[in-house]
Order: sequence, then C-alpha cells, then structure tokens
Amino acid sequence: MAGQIRVSRRFVAGAGGLVGLVGLTSIACDASHASQAPDASGSSRAPSASLTADPFAAVDAGLRRRAVADERRLLAAAAAPPAAEPFATIRRLHRAHLRTLTGQLPAEPAGRAAPTVAALQAAEQGVAAARRTDCTGASATLAPVLASLAACANVAVHLLAAQPS
Repeated sequence: MAGQIRVSRRFVAGAGGLVGLVGLTSIACDASHASQAPDASGSSRAPSASLTADPFAAVDAGLRRRAVADERRLLAAAAAPPAAEPFATIRRLHRAHLRTLTGQLPAEPAGRAAPTVAALQAAEQGVAAARRTDCTGASATLAPVLASLAACANVAVHLLAAQPS
C-alpha cells in the first residue's frame, strides 16, 4: 500500500459535485456574456432563447393543434342518432381524446342521420396514419398520446368494418 493515495467515496462525490457546479456556472456566465458580445460586424447579438427553450414546444403545439382539429372533425362526422352503434362508441372515444388534448370535454354533437360508413372509415384511417407519422416528430411526452390516438382510430376502423356499407 505504500505510494497509494486513499480517497474516500465521500471526497470523490463532493469533488464531482464541485466540478459540476463550476462547469454550470461557467456555462451560465458564457451564455449571459454571449448575448452582449459583438459579432463579426461589431453589433451586439440578441439573447438566444434556444439555451432555455424546449426544442419540442413549438413542434408539439402544432401537432397538438392538428390532432385537436382532426378529433373535432371526426366527432362531427360520427354524429348520428344518439344510440346508434358503433357511432355512439366512436363519439365517446373522440370526446375523450379532445378532453385529453384540450383539458375540456366537448359537448355531444347534435344527432343526425348516420354517416356513410365508408367515408367515416376512410377518415379514421387517414387520422390513424397521420398520428403515427406525427409520433416521429413529437416529444417524449406527446408521442405516447399521439400513438394512443392512432390506435383508437384503428379501433374505430375495425368497429366500422363490421357495419354494412
């Protein structure tokens, strides 16, 4: 053991925390001074919002808006006499999706003649494909929600497949 330095785990953990703190402080200082540093033309730059902004925030907002618009369209398309199945089940699904996406439960659409099964099936298939595609660009928070919407649209397609055209 001669010539070896003994270091406790507590010392290593403390030193690691100190190094991390110094690193974060230097990054924060560099970022705050970078906003005041002149660029090649000699003018000062505006502060960069990219240092603290969520890179997925704008993308997620757009994906969420598109999902809400599609869910409203499908909810209206599935309007039929109140007890007519599978339209009542499909409306309940879309109302629940809108509650998840917006935080508000929409009103039940006014009843009307049953929609064309083929048209509603095609709309549901289109939405399922769109939500699957949207998953690839969404944040880790929104992607599972979009995947669930795609899966439910596929369920609606199968419910409709059992209906006569």
